[in-house]
Amino acid sequence: MNIEEPSIEESIRQAGNRILHFHVADSNRWHPGAGHLNFDASLRALSDTGYTGFVSGEFLPIPDAATAARLGIAHLRGLPGQN
Repeated sequence: MNIEEPSIEESIRQAGNRILHFHVADSNRWHPGAGHLNFDASLRALSDTGYTGFVSGEFLPIPDAATAARLGIAHLRGLPGQN
């Protein structure tokens, strides 16, 4: 979406209740927080659609899978309105 959509948030809102699964990676394919994407705005848009499913990560295991997962989860949980 970072490359193809003019507005990630608007694309999420337009997809609305057709979103069945949502996975994340940052702009550089690293864990959330390692690039320039605004995950706060994207997750707010996702919430606006009524989505209550999981958010999963699909990013490079850099420096290793466990560290990337820990950093990505910490970044997402640290956003306003997230826990």
